[in-house]
Amino acid sequence: MINKSKAFFIKLDLSVQNLKVLAVANETISSNLKFLFYFLIRPDPLDQNLKVLAVANETISSNLEFLIYFSVYA
Repeated sequence: MINKSKAFFIKLDLSVQNLKVLAVANETISSNLKFLFYFLIRPDPLDQNLKVLAVANETISSNLEFLIYFSVYA
């Protein structure tokens, strides 16, 4: 049976394209987190900001799933 960590690195080495996609996903998550923290630090009583916050949170969640997918299946 192949060691999981070794298998992970072998899979990553096989596809440079997936590493590029992974980097883009990571960058998107970072920018969305900054966006999310901005609204957490400066809350506004307007419902509109709460909607924007919910959208940002949903985007982060989907990007994390995307990132995990490429980490596991690269």
